[in-house]
This record gives sequence, C-alpha cells and structure tokens, in this order.
Amino acid sequence: AYTKTGIFITFSGNCREAFAAYQTCFGGELFVKQFEQPIEGFADSPVIRATLYSDKLVLHGSDLVHNEGKRVGNNMAVLVNCTCNDERLVYLQQLQNKNDAPLSIDEDQPMIEITDRFDVRWIFSLI
Repeated sequence: AYTKTGIFITFSGNCREAFAAYQTCFGGELFVKQFEQPIEGFADSPVIRATLYSDKLVLHGSDLVHNEGKRVGNNMAVLVNCTCNDERLVYLQQLQNKNDAPLSIDEDQPMIEITDRFDVRWIFSLI
C-alpha cells in the first residue's frame, strides 16, 4: 500500500485526461476510481479519485469540487525538484500549454514556473 503524503488537485471534468498527461510526463502507477453511473452536470462519469505514484512525486485529484466550485488561484503550485537543467527542460516541455508561445528558459534561474493546460501551476526547481 502506498502511504506517502501527496498533493490533491481538483478538476472540472478533465481529471482523467490531466492524470494521463501527468503519468506520461512523470511515469509511475496511475489509479483512477470513477462513478459507475453518469452524474448530472458531467459529460462523462466523474473521477472520484485519481492517484499517481511516481519516483518524482505523488499526486491525487478528483473531478468533485466543493460547493463553491473550482477556483484557480496563484497561491499554490506543485513543486518538483530537478537534479539538472536537462531533466527540468523535459518536464517543462511536456507540461507546457501547447497554445502558449515557446518557452524561453533562463537556465540560471533556480526556479521556473508554468501553468499547464489544466490550470495547474508547477514550479521546477534545481536542487
């Protein structure tokens, strides 16, 4: 059983898609539990809980949000520690929103932040 503490992210119906993208980026094992029946207000059966266990991080997520709905803010980001610039560049390229301009990366920056296409903020830090 996996018991590591992780980060929990809420989505608006695209949790499965987001976690598939994160598994492509970070590798690891992905577990997804969905409702078996369609739920009103969702195009597909919503994800109750998705969990990605990789060597780099543990992510949890769901399509179920609090009554006030999903709010995107700038007060939280997922921090990923990288061992070198090449590793960091791979993650940045994989998570970059394809509609954005190409990344201009200053390799001397200790931390680089991006927001992916699922409105999740990421910080890639050199350790």
